[in-house]
Amino acid sequence: MSPRIPADDLPHDKHGIREYGVMLHASARQNGALRKFHAVAGISDFATRAHVSVENFGEPTDLGEVMRRLSEIAVRTRPFRIKLDPEGAKPWGKGGAGGYEVELTEPLSAFQESVEKALSSVTKSIHAPGRKYHPHVTAYLATDEVGSARARNLLPELDLGSGYIARSVELSGRRGPARGGSYTVLASFPFSLRVGPADPPL
Repeated sequence: MSPRIPADDLPHDKHGIREYGVMLHASARQNGALRKFHAVAGISDFATRAHVSVENFGEPTDLGEVMRRLSEIAVRTRPFRIKLDPEGAKPWGKGGAGGYEVELTEPLSAFQESVEKALSSVTKSIHAPGRKYHPHVTAYLATDEVGSARARNLLPELDLGSGYIARSVELSGRRGPARGGSYTVLASFPFSLRVGPADPPL
């Protein structure tokens, strides 16, 4: 990919999108639990559904080609389990953000590497070259200490369970700033390979 560029420095492209995300979305139940947490915590500008990010980029040279390459990967991918930290959601760093750590399983690692490699020549990554992939599900990103403290105190009440089965990958687009912007699912690509009797159980 092209050299890293900060997400908020990306211009809106000809499609009106500032940042694109390749995401593995959680279940409707888990997303409902996250929305309930946001409502209680007073978080109103966190627009994405519960998900694990696979890649984030801006200014694709050809959006149709990005979708074609994601579709090709999905066709040869089996559904796999996203494993959330069994100890639950926790604050990260100094507590200005928090959520679930996600186990970097072999299927998730292989999938992320495939996506990163496939999109490297047609997108501009927001990640530093050679970054270590760190999968997670973000629960909150607070903008001030009061908001951070409120979210931290409520975080133990958030229950997304032990994980979920990733059965598709979505390409989402963000319009506007990271906080308060809007996200749209531009395309969804179901994983087409079936899980066979010789495969590990999900």
